[in-house]
Amino acid sequence: MVARYIALMGPSEILIASIERHELVPLLLFTDENDAIHALHADTSNLEVVTKLLQDFKLTLSGARKAFDRVMKAYPEMSEKLRPDADIVNNVALESGMVKIIRGEKLSIREAAECKQFEVGPSVHVETDKPPSFLASALKK
Repeated sequence: MVARYIALMGPSEILIASIERHELVPLLLFTDENDAIHALHADTSNLEVVTKLLQDFKLTLSGARKAFDRVMKAYPEMSEKLRPDADIVNNVALESGMVKIIRGEKLSIREAAECKQFEVGPSVHVETDKPPSFLASALKK
């Protein structure tokens, strides 16, 4: 609705003449209201980009953290909900540990303990005489 308003109210002499001819001037927004609409549109456009990014299946925890940090910088009022230790984060040490692993940073003792359960041991390849299963090639990639 906001995007449609902005598209319709773009600078146009024809539009202004039409508005005056149909006596719609009293229905127009004041200048400060119009400015607020444009600011709202910019904000919603920025947040839409973040929302779409969060739905990307290739997004890592590190990428999500960077996106949240950028949102907090632009919109400080959202910091309470998006900071690394916000109430919505179930396990702060696990999340921050995973982000540090992705970034190649050193873990704290608590982060290392929380991430330990996800540690993968050395892979062992066992030769078998069985033919590969139907999904073997799909799962190998």
